[in-house]
Amino acid sequence: MSADHCFSHVTAAVIWGCPLPVGMDDGPVHVASRAGASRVRMRGVVGHELSGAHVRVVRREGMLVTDPVTTWLQLAGVLDHRWLVAVGDHFILDPIVQVLDDPRPYVGVDEFARRVGEFAGRHGRFARAALERVRPRVESPRETFLRLELVDAGLPEPLTNHPIYDSFGRRIAIGDLVYPNEKVLVEYDGQQHRTDSRQYQRDIERHDDLLADRWTHIRIGKDSAPRVAVPRTRAALRAAGLEV
Repeated sequence: MSADHCFSHVTAAVIWGCPLPVGMDDGPVHVASRAGASRVRMRGVVGHELSGAHVRVVRREGMLVTDPVTTWLQLAGVLDHRWLVAVGDHFILDPIVQVLDDPRPYVGVDEFARRVGEFAGRHGRFARAALERVRPRVESPRETFLRLELVDAGLPEPLTNHPIYDSFGRRIAIGDLVYPNEKVLVEYDGQQHRTDSRQYQRDIERHDDLLADRWTHIRIGKDSAPRVAVPRTRAALRAAGLEV
């Protein structure tokens, strides 16, 4: 592929490792051409033209690809609100533990907000509505969706991937969705942990530590949220004295 072309849209999202709806990454390859360059036309390829001040192209894993903000704005035309927020969470993820050969975040929060705010193209209003709900420490789309479900049900927004310390100052957990003042923790109970005996044992000890420090630890199965998550979280917050 020439320097005048790059991977874009859904293909760029796959290269960036974005969470996507099931089957979306099975479609054609998306290739964009710079303004003035010929559009790629071949079977199995969807051609696009790059234009606008928001466009940036970078190199990732040896391939030319639209940068995170450009890709996210392109996805605003094909994803629903929840998935667009999840992809935004992925791009600005600032993990507690870094991977040396893939440093995060892929784009800083301030740059992300500035460029999306300046975007005047199609789907701009939709993108800005999603931007308001993007958070920097969300490590899976399940966490994104659960957070949105809780907030959309009228509950306060929890902190994401927040460290929890016991009364002795010892860190006992990093919680997915945390209400620190009410000492309520909401998390998905990952099925993979049950097949890893060491991880499963650590999870038991972690759960016991939380209960010993008088935390309410709500664990949600993948098939039960939000049917279970919302009422259980509401009940826990009310028990802690919050009017919700």
